[in-house]
Amino acid sequence: MSNQLCDALLAVSWQENVEAFCREESHVKDIHSAIAKIAMLARQIQVVEDGNPALPFVHEMQLSGHDVVRCISLSLYKPAVSAMRSMLECAIYYCYFRSHPVELKTLVRDEKFYLSKSEIIDYFQIHVEGWKKKQSAIALVSRLDSWYSKVSAIIHGQIPGHWNKSLAISDSSHSEELLRDTVSLAVNCADISRDVVICSFMDEVWRYVETDAKRELLHGTSADYREKLKLDRA
Repeated sequence: MSNQLCDALLAVSWQENVEAFCREESHVKDIHSAIAKIAMLARQIQVVEDGNPALPFVHEMQLSGHDVVRCISLSLYKPAVSAMRSMLECAIYYCYFRSHPVELKTLVRDEKFYLSKSEIIDYFQIHVEGWKKKQSAIALVSRLDSWYSKVSAIIHGQIPGHWNKSLAISDSSHSEELLRDTVSLAVNCADISRDVVICSFMDEVWRYVETDAKRELLHGTSADYREKLKLDRA
């Protein structure tokens, strides 16, 4: 039986899948920009919050971004979506646990301790100064909830047929339709992750963010967006 599994895996044209992905220049450009944004976000958090015990969440966020790229290039679209959700959740968790060291210790010590995404967002709404105004200005919570709902439906198999084109392992192959949908979700995820970080604390330390990083993080944003959040690019 183990030989059959290995035969099925070896039958997949993994190299062809990667090559097919690399030929999709616009999608490659978009996913590269999204993951570069996450990498830059991670670096700047580490610069301005050096020594914070919650930084492992930031490392996980960046590693999840790498998983997104790996899975997409191998035509593993549903696992890529799962990695995106992990990336976003790590951003949210960092934004909470960065200022809650006691709860962080409990999280590490007690496996039954858990905070949901909605509980953390509710905390931001009540306790983070300026959060309501900032998130409302860019419709952050509604975008976050819409994206999260869509992605959760994909992960939990509530959209049968679309995200799995074949039941056979050996038939794992490139799909232009699924690539398009997956890249779109990844781009939105990167923007939402950035906005959660900015609205929860980074706008307060924006002056310490490197100039090149500001330009990378704000790439593709409108002047209206930057004005509402009072973010400069210099």
